[in-house]
Amino acid sequence: MISTEEIMCQNVLEKYNNKDSLSEKEKDELLSNMAFLITSFVYKQENAKKEKNSDIRMYKVQDIMEIYSCEANKARQILKTAHVAGLATKMGNSYVITEKNLNKFNEMYLGKVVKL
Repeated sequence: MISTEEIMCQNVLEKYNNKDSLSEKEKDELLSNMAFLITSFVYKQENAKKEKNSDIRMYKVQDIMEIYSCEANKARQILKTAHVAGLATKMGNSYVITEKNLNKFNEMYLGKVVKL
């Protein structure tokens, strides 16, 4: 399915290729359409970046305690083990892990006995 922007872009390119035969009014309209397309593209790119960044969820000790129904010392050990595996990040005296890496950690140790 072709979007409105793609149709406009095709029309702008066709007109641009024949720009010598355009009147001043048509050239102004062409520039206006080009500016709109560029602005629309930049806006979409910025929104895509924001959506991508908003999907990142960081889990701390309290979150791990809730997920695994354990006490704080056990949650810290889980995060420390994930850090050793390269999946968690140390921030000061505590560790944090992304949702994606927590899922990887669970897959890595699924069915294995882990001494914490």
